[in-house]
Formats: sequence, C-alpha cells, structure tokens
Amino acid sequence: MQDSAATAAAKLSERKRLKHREYVKKSYKKKLHENDRLYQLNAYHMKLESRMGQLLDASEAAKVPLPGVSSSRRFHIRPLPTAAYAKVIDDATSDVLRFARSPAKLSTGARVFGWTDQREVQGRTLKFALQKEFALAPRDLLQRSWSIFSDTQEFPKIYGSALDVQFHFLQHVDADTILFYRRIAHPADSSRAVKTVFLLARRQIAEGYLLLFRSIDKDLVHFEEVDVGGEPEVRVDPDATLEVLSTETWVDKYIWVLFYNVPDQPKKCLFHFGGATTTTLWLREVLFVAVRWESMAVGSQFTLTAE
Repeated sequence: MQDSAATAAAKLSERKRLKHREYVKKSYKKKLHENDRLYQLNAYHMKLESRMGQLLDASEAAKVPLPGVSSSRRFHIRPLPTAAYAKVIDDATSDVLRFARSPAKLSTGARVFGWTDQREVQGRTLKFALQKEFALAPRDLLQRSWSIFSDTQEFPKIYGSALDVQFHFLQHVDADTILFYRRIAHPADSSRAVKTVFLLARRQIAEGYLLLFRSIDKDLVHFEEVDVGGEPEVRVDPDATLEVLSTETWVDKYIWVLFYNVPDQPKKCLFHFGGATTTTLWLREVLFVAVRWESMAVGSQFTLTAE
C-alpha cells in the first residue's frame, strides 16, 4: 500500500516537473521571439538610415537656419547641488551594472565586424548592448573615449553626416562630470529638432571603468535658450509660438560604456556599449555610434560598401 502511494506520488511529482519544464521552455521561446522581432526591426531602421545618409551626402543638402531664431544662441541654467547630480549618476550606475552582470540576457549569437549583441526586455523597456574586445588597456580606451565625448567639436562626428548635431557645455560639475545640451536636426529640415540635456560622467567600477550618458529634466536646471544679447527670446504671435513648440521634441538619453578588464591580459579590454529605451529609435543611435566610435578611438577595422 505504502509502495503504491509512493509510486503515485513520484509519478505526480514527475508530471509536475515536466509540466513546469514545458512552461519554462515556452516562456523562453516567447521572450526569444520578441527579442528577435525587435532585432529585425532595428536592422530595418539601420538600413533605412544608411540610405537616407547616402542621399543626403550625394545631394549636399544645404543647412537652412530656423526661421525667426538667431543662428548664434546662448544657454542659461540654474545649477543643481553636486549631490543631486551624483544621485542621478549613482542610480543609473546601479541600474547599468544590474543589467551588465545579469546572466539572463539574450543574444542572437551573431558577430558583425567583431561586435556581439546582448538584449533584455523588461515590460516596455528594451536594454541592448554591443560588445567587442580590443588590444588596448581599459584605462587607455577610457581616456581616448573621454577625449571624444567631452569635446563639443569631436562628439558630433560620432553621428555622421546624415544629421546636424550640436553639443554645448552647460556646466563642468567636476573633473569627471559634465552637463551638456544636445540638439539634433536633419540638414534638409533644420526647423525640426530633437533636444536633450544630459550628464556625461566617468567612474571606476570593480570590473574596470564606466562612461555614462544620462538625461535629466531640463526644468530641474531651468534650462533656457537666449539670444546673443543675453535676453530670452520673446514671441508675441501666439501662432508662431505654437509652431516653434511643435518643432521641438525633448527626448531621454540613457547610454553607457563599460571598459572591462580582461583577466591576466592587462593590455586588452572588453568594450561594452549599451543603453535603454522604450522605442526602437534609440537602437539606430547605439549601433551607429558604436561603429563610428571604433573608427575614431581605435581606427577603422573594415570598409563599408553599399549594396
């Protein structure tokens, strides 16, 4: 009797185990399918942007100033306490390291020009990263990258000729933290701009180093554009004001770079370039920036050819 009960219990336990295993397998396949869908959508956007860039380069589109706006602008802010900036950076750093250290990330397994991918979907947020190993010490690669990203003349080159990108210093918080304003527009239509105010920070972590690009609310620092005379722009025509507001889009920027130490190989670095977004628009930026960064900081490793 006891043997029969034990056998029945064992069979029930085995059925439960197999059922749970099947559920886990289905959940994994569903998550993998969603990640692959996002990856394919990103590939489409990459190809579209490449085509647009070729057309713009070929036509040498003229840059048209925004009607009614001075071509020379200045920017005013009310700086936050250093501790407030530090909290933004610390919170983002913790989030980045949770993603980077998580064993649950997915990958297509593909390798393109030496780059491999990592992805994780949490609700409506997609975290995505590219990784590649370079024959340079992590600190050396960090310094090269900092010299690009902290320079308002060098940073725009990361975006290529398809976009009109401008960076402006707002505040040097400390030697390792800078507050920037970024404006992106299409050369063919400079009246429509995408804007963000963000912090650039570099930090040392257990695995190596971190570069962080994190947006903050422009209203927190009372960001204001002013004309060359130092006065805020005044528009008396309500229709004109509405038209200008409709051409401005403020976006979130959440990107990071990790420079990993390679065990027993101090002259090598595992470079991890990633970010988080709720739309696929960001994916185009991170992929193109990674390739252009490599060309500027390390040197071109390949030649791109059009189809």
